[in-house]
Amino acid sequence: MDHWLPKPGPFFAGMVLSFLACVLAGRYYSQHNIFRDDLARFHMKTSSEVNFFPTPSQLLRFAEHRIPADRIGVIVGGSSVLHGIAQRPEYLWSKRMQDLLGDRFRVINVSSRGGAPHEYGNWVSEMLLKKRRRVVHVSDIFPCYYMSYDPAGLQIRDFFWAARARDLLLPDWPERAKRLEQVKLERAAERAKEPNPRLMAILDARLNFNDLWGSFRYLHFGTFYSPLLAPRLSTLFMPLRYQEDVEEVAPPIPARYLRANLRREMHILSELSIPCADGPLRKMEEDFASSISPQVRHVSVFLMQDNSPYFVNQLSPQQQRQLRENSRISAEALERYGVTLLQGDFLDETDFADRVHLTEEGGAKLAQRMSVLVREKARQAYGENP
Repeated sequence: MDHWLPKPGPFFAGMVLSFLACVLAGRYYSQHNIFRDDLARFHMKTSSEVNFFPTPSQLLRFAEHRIPADRIGVIVGGSSVLHGIAQRPEYLWSKRMQDLLGDRFRVINVSSRGGAPHEYGNWVSEMLLKKRRRVVHVSDIFPCYYMSYDPAGLQIRDFFWAARARDLLLPDWPERAKRLEQVKLERAAERAKEPNPRLMAILDARLNFNDLWGSFRYLHFGTFYSPLLAPRLSTLFMPLRYQEDVEEVAPPIPARYLRANLRREMHILSELSIPCADGPLRKMEEDFASSISPQVRHVSVFLMQDNSPYFVNQLSPQQQRQLRENSRISAEALERYGVTLLQGDFLDETDFADRVHLTEEGGAKLAQRMSVLVREKARQAYGENP
């Protein structure tokens, strides 16, 4: 009967071979672009909202694939405003900007809903600049408000550490090194309850497990449950590359503003209209200096976010003046770092889908203004007239 007993040798050999096969498959995926050529943005069903987090290798290969070496890459990062909420993909503002810029430029939109100014777009720009590629970085910011104390990100810390473990980012400068050490000390107790992102990144750099499973999920088969993907069983396990990019456009005025939570929106505006020349402005500058490298700053164009006049006009005259003043001094502060600023005050009430997001018509205006500044930034940075 001994010949019926399981043999541990073949069993463990199979485990080792399977593990090695997964490592090699992950390494293969990390070296190739997995994203569709017509991908306009990482929409809701290919985003963190369905627990899909593109890896540094995936975004780097995506950028290299979409931006030939003889073209200037325009890397759009930042928040849901530049992501294009309320804009259908065929009318997305960054797609319109590509049409205006022409063949010498290649625009990719890696912004995210709720994204901070220094997340995906900034990191992709760092990776390309390290490879001596020509890029212009586009992002957005609110007056006197930066969003993140941690240079490793607001919501997606693992990406920063993964890119760092693979030596894909530019070297740390003094402000970032100091801030990272501060964050490490201040959040030691909190981080002790979580998997160590630095250790996980080092392991992943050698084993490529995030590249493997992320690529498998995007290309072949859904592996993670999300209510956003499960209205029908057929879509629950569908590869993410087949998920449709759907955005609801804004209804006509006044219906679009009737659905807003007026109390909440006015509370936010009241906070933004508090004088910020002292502490908040200094904090914004310190956060910015520790998160955006000097190399990226000098090829960056930022949109200084504005708010729909529908809401702004309900503030007192004094609050409206202070809101404009906060925007002015914030722009001046960032321009001292070499950033080009586009003030959002060229937009009117009809250009907003809500308090901050733009309609397709507002996006077209943004594309027109931003394309001019991108061309000028490319001329300044690379000494040519593209």
